[in-house]
Amino acid sequence: MFRWEEAESFTAEAKDYAQALSKADTSISAAVKKAKNELKNTLSRPYAAVLIRFDSIGYAADGHGVMKCGEETIALRDYGEYPDACKTLRLIAGNLSGGAVFGGLFYDPDEHRFTFSPFSVVTENDIIRL
Repeated sequence: MFRWEEAESFTAEAKDYAQALSKADTSISAAVKKAKNELKNTLSRPYAAVLIRFDSIGYAADGHGVMKCGEETIALRDYGEYPDACKTLRLIAGNLSGGAVFGGLFYDPDEHRFTFSPFSVVTENDIIRL
């Protein structure tokens, strides 16, 4: 058992954002590999929480988001506990160039592929909760 004794808050600086960005996976395939290992555990959540760097965020013809990292892409989908995250991301996506997205990687057994649900965006000077 753990007991929380105290906490100290501070204003984040550029070095803090840089440190968070340094922890991000640099490819979607690396994040998916981690997720596969985590999701094998029957007691795990239905998603694997990951931080993935991105080059751009765009939108497909049917309106769903697509995150691009190098030559790799992954579909963005909402998750039940974050129902409007993709809509919120769409509002700010035009202003984003580079950074990382923290979210959940979900495996869809019907489509046999992974999708990504964004929870937060990390940039060089901000963390934006969706």
